[in-house]
Amino acid sequence: MPKKKKNKKDGYLKRRNRFSKKLKDQNINGIIIDNPPGRRKMSEIILEFVEPYFHLPHPIKSIEDLLDMASLAWNMAILPEEAKDLLLEGFLEEHILSDSELKEKMKLVDELVERKKKHFHQYKRLFRDYQLTYINDNDWNISILSEFPRSDVE
Repeated sequence: MPKKKKNKKDGYLKRRNRFSKKLKDQNINGIIIDNPPGRRKMSEIILEFVEPYFHLPHPIKSIEDLLDMASLAWNMAILPEEAKDLLLEGFLEEHILSDSELKEKMKLVDELVERKKKHFHQYKRLFRDYQLTYINDNDWNISILSEFPRSDVE
């Protein structure tokens, strides 16, 4: 019997369903809107945001590590001052770091915050979560969950 050809849409639907399950498991309620009309895909924006850091010698062990720091920096650049401390606390609770690792990572987060403010200031969506799907050693796909500011939704 011939093998069923893989359809790009099938792979997309599987990734979307896994992401939906992940959100439900985290008790995140909301509606997933794929590629809102007239808006650039958040995954494209974030990949452009982190692109200069893929090949530089930074304290990045993996793509996930870079995306975690990018998420922190992106949201710190958007949120009001009083929310930044809570965001940083949450990040530090999830990441056990030595003092030297913390210093290096915070330096990178500061660079990313400045990059966000300088080159991506027009994007006000919060970077809520991501899902990385590895296809093979050199290829992967990223799905980004972002949250529009209330003023953009209402």
